[in-house]
Amino acid sequence: MKSTLFKKEARAKGTSFLAMPALVGTLLTFQPGVAIGAEVLSCFYECKPIPTAAGIPPSAWMETTTLMIGNASPPPDLGAHINTHIAHILFLDGNERPILRTRTALSGWDLDEVHVCRTLRKAGVAVPPAGLIQIGIQPLSTTPTAANLDSVDVWMKNLLGRFGYNDDDPFVSGRVTSLGKTNCNRVTPALADKSIQQIMAAPVQGGEPILIEKTADDNPIPFAN
Repeated sequence: MKSTLFKKEARAKGTSFLAMPALVGTLLTFQPGVAIGAEVLSCFYECKPIPTAAGIPPSAWMETTTLMIGNASPPPDLGAHINTHIAHILFLDGNERPILRTRTALSGWDLDEVHVCRTLRKAGVAVPPAGLIQIGIQPLSTTPTAANLDSVDVWMKNLLGRFGYNDDDPFVSGRVTSLGKTNCNRVTPALADKSIQQIMAAPVQGGEPILIEKTADDNPIPFAN
């Protein structure tokens, strides 16, 4: 109970987005209506290629990662698909270098599952065998702030098997032999505002997320660098 109250109090004292640096303010113009109350979650990913004979480049992963991003905000009505949050995703390699950023919009009771390795490869970046993901969650100004603290959660799903480099959905075209799931960790509220600034201002290219298991929305937001 004490921990929960402390988290809510820390968020209430958080820095307003109106005080962000100019660069972040420019990025915010791509999604009008962003409100204060950012949260940041962090987890790892793995993209291990299948070993091949000498001189033959690999064409598939034996280990890959997906991110399940779920929004528990009640929708305005059960038939509405109105976005209430934006999830900004920054991928880093194992040496702390940012390599790609993307984002996905979340309506009420929404679930988006991002295929990490395929998203990286399709964007044309060199896919590292392992790395870190930072996910910045921003509620929109139309979202009731008091009712939606901690409404977005992210799970990391690690898959073992065989998954082609050019296959968008590992559960449809790949062969899953085992999988494990774990929650991504929340960054302390005292650091969340600074972290989300760095996520949004990272000087790397933007790419479209590859959403799998039929979780793609009918109204995706285009990525603007």
